[in-house]
Amino acid sequence: MHLDVMCTTLTIDDALLRQLRQKALDTGKPFKQVVNEALRAGLSQPVSPRREPYRCPSFSIGALAPGGGSHQCQSAGSSPRG
Repeated sequence: MHLDVMCTTLTIDDALLRQLRQKALDTGKPFKQVVNEALRAGLSQPVSPRREPYRCPSFSIGALAPGGGSHQCQSAGSSPRG
């Protein structure tokens, strides 16, 4: 039991509040004890190091042929459309 106590006000989501109250009922523990245990458990979890976002390498494929655009590209073996 921790003797250092500080009173504070928290805004808790409704769904989380229901879960905490239910846990207090199920365990027979006081609500504030359940909240403190939940906070301690959450804070004791290791924090994952922040990873850099994945960057897909890009490569130049050269300039398009004169008058060519992506709408005129054809796959190999296909016939031109009119």
